[in-house]
Amino acid sequence: MRTTLKFLPLAIIIMVSGIAFSQDSISVDKVDIAKETKANRIRPFRIGAKLGFPNLVGGNIEYVTPLLRNKIAANADYSSINGSWFSSGDTASDTDLKFSYFEGGINYYIFKPGKGVYTGINYGNLKFKGSEQDVPSDIDENKSGKGFYDFSHSAVNLKLGAKLGGLIYFRSEVGYSLKKFPTSIDRRVDFNDGSSEMQKIEFDSEESPVNISSLISGLIFNIGMGFSF
Repeated sequence: MRTTLKFLPLAIIIMVSGIAFSQDSISVDKVDIAKETKANRIRPFRIGAKLGFPNLVGGNIEYVTPLLRNKIAANADYSSINGSWFSSGDTASDTDLKFSYFEGGINYYIFKPGKGVYTGINYGNLKFKGSEQDVPSDIDENKSGKGFYDFSHSAVNLKLGAKLGGLIYFRSEVGYSLKKFPTSIDRRVDFNDGSSEMQKIEFDSEESPVNISSLISGLIFNIGMGFSF
């Protein structure tokens, strides 16, 4: 009995130390889990800006869905630019042009939920409408009239991109349009005598309201940045 009582304080010390060690281990595990959870946190809503082609410059929104463990995201781009951006100097007051671009689709994040490298499939629609004054005739050099643009181009686009960052992110994309961007648009010119004519304007010509080289026909590229929350 005396031998048992002799070792009782030592047993109590060992037991208390074991409990304290277990609590410390649990605390460390909780900290590690918290850090890992914070590192892998997904901010599903993204809003930002993009610069490139064919969108030129505009806004972008994205929402990461729970599908496939947060690897599927819905996205949309929109750009709208008025005629003062296309013309300058004395010709600015003679033009009334508007460019708009809308694109919507889905992205699939390949390696990590909601970030890193992704592929995308989107439907895009580009519109270019407006008018300009004092357009010379291609048939009669003594005539000039008012020119009208009404151009629309729709296509399915395939993309490969990467989103880097968390609260503040950076994004880059390259891709290809399954329907190539045309190298020219039509312009209708109405004259004061009631006659009119159709003119074909090459994008890489001096007459073009938007200079787009045919070398990038079908090519898609842009960079952007924004905020996630």
